[in-house]
Amino acid sequence: MPVYTHRTIVRAPVEKVWPFYTDLRTLVAMTPANYRLRVVTADSPLRLGARIRFGLHPAGAPFEIKWDAEITTWEPMRCFVDEQIKGPLTQFVHRHDFRPLDEGAATEVIDTIEYGRVGGLLGRLAPESLIGDNFRRMCEYGSEYLKRELEPRS
Repeated sequence: MPVYTHRTIVRAPVEKVWPFYTDLRTLVAMTPANYRLRVVTADSPLRLGARIRFGLHPAGAPFEIKWDAEITTWEPMRCFVDEQIKGPLTQFVHRHDFRPLDEGAATEVIDTIEYGRVGGLLGRLAPESLIGDNFRRMCEYGSEYLKRELEPRS
């Protein structure tokens, strides 16, 4: 199964990064607008066992895909994992790790995504690199958003 990993260093303490990152409103804002991500329903606040249903338009597609996820690991200020329970991919596990750096003045955010192919006919036609490229674009956009919102202004 392919794995995509993205690392971001944010000049902010984990005590500031964690609550910001685990707020569903932030997740929507951290996603490029052309995906038109929205939270359809969610258990809030996020916690172990919480379920979220998203609607999104992958890569700007004209149709919306529903994506159901569950939080399967929850270790506040350290990590959480969301797993697709129903959605477009044959498998999707997204681990978010938070590591304090510089004596707590900064945080390394590590996104590790294990994913399967898109199911059905579309999955057989679409190149596998398309999925990884979408995750890369989303993570890069999210990194810039985190830095812009949480790092001190110079």
